Order: sequence, then structure tokens, then C-alpha cells
Amino acid sequence: MTTTDRSVPSPFLTQTVLILGAITVLRVIALFITDLNLGPDEAQYWSWSRALSFGYFSKPPMIAWVIALTTNLGGDSEAFVRLASPLLHFATSLVVFFLARDVQDERTAFWSALIYATLPAIWFSSGLITTDVPLLFFWSLALLAFHRVLETRNIRWTLVLGVALGLGFLSKYAMVYFFLGAVVLFITCAHARWFFTSRLALISGGVMALMIAPNII
Repeated sequence: MTTTDRSVPSPFLTQTVLILGAITVLRVIALFITDLNLGPDEAQYWSWSRALSFGYFSKPPMIAWVIALTTNLGGDSEAFVRLASPLLHFATSLVVFFLARDVQDERTAFWSALIYATLPAIWFSSGLITTDVPLLFFWSLALLAFHRVLETRNIRWTLVLGVALGLGFLSKYAMVYFFLGAVVLFITCAHARWFFTSRLALISGGVMALMIAPNII
């Protein structure tokens, strides 16, 4: 792992934020100048957002909560239904930056964030509102928190890990695959095995369990 002095202003971080910000502004403008109607899934999610709950027929509640937030700000137009999508992809790109900086260096972090943000699938996804959008954000945040817990054994990052896992599960049930990755890590990475039998694992797992309990119930 490359050590970075985080107290020093980072030109790479500044450049990343400016470029990602410009891309995000263009994506938001595109939402407001196009007249693409909601797709069937998007319309279903919007209808859920009008009757908030802890879960729905086939999905956890995050997608409805996110749409309710943006439509309460600006109304029920297609643009405001989808507004969270480019904003969350912007946030995910920044999380990718910080994770890549932790494991490699700032140049790698810069290109990692930009590559994520400009993937064809992300361009397409930024014009729609789907459960994958919040899932990718919370998955990335959980991965960053997990890496920092392994490196620092910090209780604050342990709590962030639990919250990110819980919110990821509330975004899409595919978050359970994160734990399959953890199993692979346990098998293949000896220096990480301490976490799985530590009180930090119990804390993060407990936080996650509390967050997802209403949906499970």
C-alpha cells in the first residue's frame, strides 16, 4: 500500500472532482432536455416512492426513498425521478478514487475514478433510475471502509462498514454477494483473517443487522 499524506491538498483529487463535476453537470442537463418517458421499472419505483415503506414486492426500499427525496425537491417530472442517478455515480467515482489511492497512489486513483465514471454502462445508467445505482455507491463505500478497517482497526470505519453494508442491502439484495467476496478474502489472504473473529466484525455485523431488520421483518 502506498502511503499518502492526506493533510496536503491533492492536485489529483482537485482535478478528479472538477472533471467528474463537469461530467455530472452534463448528465443532469441531459436529464432535463430529453423527453424520454419512464420505463416500466422506473415507473414502478416512482409509484413506490408515493407510499414509502421498508420494502416492496420485489425490492428493498432504497430506490423508493431516493426517488421520494428528489421528487419532493422538484416535482414528479422524469428528470427529478432520475436525478439521484448521476449524483450517486459522481459520489461512487469519488469513493473509487479514495479506495484506489489507499491501495496504490493518486495517479492510479485519478484514472480509476475517471474510468469508472466514463464506462459505457455508467453513461447509460446515469440517464435512468435503477436499484443498481445506490447499490454501486454503498458497495464501493463498504469496500473502502473494509479496507481501512483491515489497515487501521479503526472503530469509526467499522461503523461506516456496517452502515454501508446495511444501506447496500436496502438498495438491492445482490449486496449479499459482498460476503462471498469476503469468504474468498478469508481463504486467500492470511493477514485479513483476524477481522472475521474480532469484535470489529461483530460491531459492523450488528450495525448492519439493525439497519436491515425492518425490511426483513
